[in-house]
Amino acid sequence: MKNYILTERQIKEIVDQPMIKKGIALKISDDKGEYYKSVLKEFVDEEEYNDWKDNLDETMSVIGEIDIEEESDVLKEEKSKIDPKKKGFELITNVVKKKFPFIKNISVEYNPKNSLRDIPILIEFDLAEFYEYSETKPPWRPWLKTIDDKINSMDENQSYLMLFIDHYLDFSREKYGWEFNKKILDIINNYYSRLPKWMTHTYFEGMSNQELIDLAIERNRPDTNWGREFYIRWRDEEEPIQFDIDSFVPIINKEKLRKYYEE
Repeated sequence: MKNYILTERQIKEIVDQPMIKKGIALKISDDKGEYYKSVLKEFVDEEEYNDWKDNLDETMSVIGEIDIEEESDVLKEEKSKIDPKKKGFELITNVVKKKFPFIKNISVEYNPKNSLRDIPILIEFDLAEFYEYSETKPPWRPWLKTIDDKINSMDENQSYLMLFIDHYLDFSREKYGWEFNKKILDIINNYYSRLPKWMTHTYFEGMSNQELIDLAIERNRPDTNWGREFYIRWRDEEEPIQFDIDSFVPIINKEKLRKYYEE
């Protein structure tokens, strides 16, 4: 059985799927005597509520309950617009941002017709915070005369973080090369593959049989039923897509970066 990284309750909370809310009247008999108390609680479903009720402390008993429906039509409409696949990706990228706090955003544009390769992602990061985290400094670039020119020259996307580091710091450059990229991708791809299917994009999702047959012909798959239907079978397996890093996008804060050029 597939081992998901989240409980059903956590998933519902993440994607804002509606939970049931109950007003519950309790009778309590303890060393204070016998008295009554009302509570308001949320549950994933009736089964979770019944489990909660069955496991109450022996001094408590439920004497009444009422289902509470207080969402407006506007709120329900807004919730219906939430994309669980987008939430699934955000959930995984939050794990990366927590581990590497200088990373501020990870974005992806999914196109099922690009499923023949890993889906490229852009990683936005605070350059000054990266230098502080990695205990490194920017390239000196003595041919640039002013500090502003040196800082502005860093505003360029790169495939590896090591390309933002002074080339004399060879050890640090190696540390933030392909191995660092792999570390990030291992987190994203491993966690993403363990999400429920309804929270992930899968290879060739939404493409028709004919589109996939045309793709097989275009890609020179064998001219047999097996060859023409190769991508159809792949689509139907609902395999979660994998990601690759396209580039790191620096966020430039001139005030925070200036100190690295004034030392």
